[in-house]
Amino acid sequence: MATPDRQMQGYAWTADLPPAPLNEDELRLLARLTGTTGKTVGDLTRERNLVYLASGAEHNVYIQHDSKSVVKLAYKGTGFTLAYRETADSDGKIVVRQGSVRDYVKRIARINREFDASMNVIGVYKDEETGKIFIAHTQKYFGGPENEPTADEIGGMMASLGFQRLDPRIIAESIATETYYNPDKNLIVGDCAPRNFRKVNGRLYPIDVVVQKPEGRFKELALANMLP
Repeated sequence: MATPDRQMQGYAWTADLPPAPLNEDELRLLARLTGTTGKTVGDLTRERNLVYLASGAEHNVYIQHDSKSVVKLAYKGTGFTLAYRETADSDGKIVVRQGSVRDYVKRIARINREFDASMNVIGVYKDEETGKIFIAHTQKYFGGPENEPTADEIGGMMASLGFQRLDPRIIAESIATETYYNPDKNLIVGDCAPRNFRKVNGRLYPIDVVVQKPEGRFKELALANMLP
């Protein structure tokens, strides 16, 4: 039987949903799991005393009054995930695509597991003015761009965790940042630009990377294109 803890990692959802669920179905399930059915963005900002901080490619970011954590609202729905796309030469490329709700939840869980992070999906909230639905998660606040590490520092950290950089020629231009693969764990970590990490007290923290488990041709492409 599916447990709430396992479902909050993006697994065992199909037992409760049609074989090809609409995002609305997944959003309703996530709202039920997090106890936020019927909640609004206004409710969230009032309950957590949030102040708008910034917007990125996927999220609107709000800082909590204690300045120790932020809340991110996925304003582009469910964010992005990595995927395999066939090319004319049959070699294929790694591209980004819109993720499903369960993709987004899995992404957060994988970041927590692989990088000892403390991100937490807290619910589903509706904007009362626009009618748009947002998935919200919290994470620690590690400062602004002044705390960005260098690309070399990111590469060193990833290597220490068993990841190898993938040949940039197999990465679609829309990603255009370093992408790493760990063959032992079969995990790809993409969008590893300095803006998506912070360095505090000598330690690097990912704050907005994409973590995906490739299968089939996607996995074959990664295995064949690791740089030494």
